[in-house]
Amino acid sequence: ALLAGSEGRPRPGYLTSVRSVMLHVARLDDCAGFLLVRAERLSGDDRHILYQFSVEHDARTLLQGRASVMLDAGFPESDRS
Repeated sequence: ALLAGSEGRPRPGYLTSVRSVMLHVARLDDCAGFLLVRAERLSGDDRHILYQFSVEHDARTLLQGRASVMLDAGFPESDRS
């Protein structure tokens, strides 16, 4: 999805795993204001992508980890357009 560019809609997918998550706070819902979510693609192919992600507030990292996504998993061809 992050590499979809201007060629059309992002492809649907499922979050398949979250690993190495480090929580630096007990809760996210008590942060006043906006949260900044960053994601960087580490590796992947046409169907599977591994991201490194973080959630920040006021220049402080609240949580970070890695997430894997499977694209087009279980979606009928007609749902992709």
